Amino acid sequence: MLQKLGQEERLCLERAQECAVAAKEALNGDVRAQYQRLEKSWLTLAKSYQFAHDHGKDRRAEFELHALEAEKPKAPGYPDREWRSVSRAPFDCDLELAVIDANGAHALVFPSRRILGGWIKAKTKQRIELYPTHWRKWRDRS
Repeated sequence: MLQKLGQEERLCLERAQECAVAAKEALNGDVRAQYQRLEKSWLTLAKSYQFAHDHGKDRRAEFELHALEAEKPKAPGYPDREWRSVSRAPFDCDLELAVIDANGAHALVFPSRRILGGWIKAKTKQRIELYPTHWRKWRDRS
């Protein structure tokens, strides 16, 4: 099976396996739970790569994100508004996240922050269960 996978998928599955092993070896329940969340995140990312591969090597996601981008007017003074792969999202700033679901690609209406093993709402620090595909820096809308 791994021979048919792309490099990104293979890396995600390898990381998921490493997290599964670390979770089994963890002595602390909180640490075990964190590794299990990380494993789930890696598996979800692998699935997203598989989805992209199965649907035109990421063309659908790329097309929908370009459509999403086209809907929003370009704001002067904000050159850093291009969508980037969520696998490289930073941990230290408010982000706008793009998700692709049954309704297509859309951006979340609230700023989010990446944390170890997932995402939180930036203002409330409430954990959110979602699987974004892309990110860009949050532009304050107030």
